[in-house]
Amino acid sequence: MSLITIGKGVILRCGKDLVILNFGILLFDIYKIVKIFNTTLVDMRFIQPLDDDLIIKLSEHHKYFVIIEKGIIKGGAGSGVNELFLNKNILIIILNIGLPDMFIPSGNKDEICCEYKLDYYGIKEQILTWLSTLFAY
Repeated sequence: MSLITIGKGVILRCGKDLVILNFGILLFDIYKIVKIFNTTLVDMRFIQPLDDDLIIKLSEHHKYFVIIEKGIIKGGAGSGVNELFLNKNILIIILNIGLPDMFIPSGNKDEICCEYKLDYYGIKEQILTWLSTLFAY
């Protein structure tokens, strides 16, 4: 049994150029996606305290960040990461994936994740669309 260090993320897979920071329970679906994009995958584990040191270290070796959370994006974990980059004057291209800032109707986990593209197919589609717009120029 290993102890979890409070406020520390764990790198689960090393890849190239793209980092996926996962906050929360979507890790299983995301783990299937990282092989497609050859990405670094980090299980952040904690929104607060945020693992600033790990995020900054990753920004030194990666060009793009995808931040995934099952919560609302506005004011959520992704906002904390965005704010960290702004405060440290680090220019990184970021995609935040999560719930919109609106009333979310009730439903089971699978229904909500499918509706808001937070399942395997939806996350994969969002990343593919985002990457295609980045490299379209």
